Amino acid sequence: MNKTRILLLIILFLFVTNVVTIISGIRASADNRKEEAEVAMPAAGRIRFFAGQLSLSDEQKADFIRLNRTFNGEARQLTSKINNLRIRMIDEMASAGPDSRNLDSICTAIGGYHDRLKRVTVDYYLNLKEICNEDQKERLYGIFREMSDPEGDMNRFGRGRGMPGGGMGAGRGRHLFQGGDTVIR
Repeated sequence: MNKTRILLLIILFLFVTNVVTIISGIRASADNRKEEAEVAMPAAGRIRFFAGQLSLSDEQKADFIRLNRTFNGEARQLTSKINNLRIRMIDEMASAGPDSRNLDSICTAIGGYHDRLKRVTVDYYLNLKEICNEDQKERLYGIFREMSDPEGDMNRFGRGRGMPGGGMGAGRGRHLFQGGDTVIR
């Protein structure tokens, strides 16, 4: 092979790689928006769901609303930061000369925000548990356990086992671990 042909093959390879990366990023972004529309559950729906499933008293409901607002605010901020970093990561990968140190830094930051989001979720659960009586604690555990199982009935069919009429729709259970009315993957 002559030198020109080798250079053309390299250029073609780089071009195809960039196009595939850009298309993958666009598809992932479109999939995320589609899934967000399918998964997002407004806070009012979450309040009704928990109030119904746990038989919360008016006082407990007021505490739950306060805890929910705090959780939503923190989770929404973390979600926004993660989504912005994902866009930066895709932009960097699609650039002519992706910087692996920059990509590593972005990945580390995303991991840190995911860690913080999980800790916020743990605090949310523990605070909810504090306002519950013993029976409600058992039901709260069951709800969170079911929502965390991607193969569970709540995520597959929109209803948790033993929760007639109380399902949140397909895939909705995972939403509580994702913050506010936004979704994290």
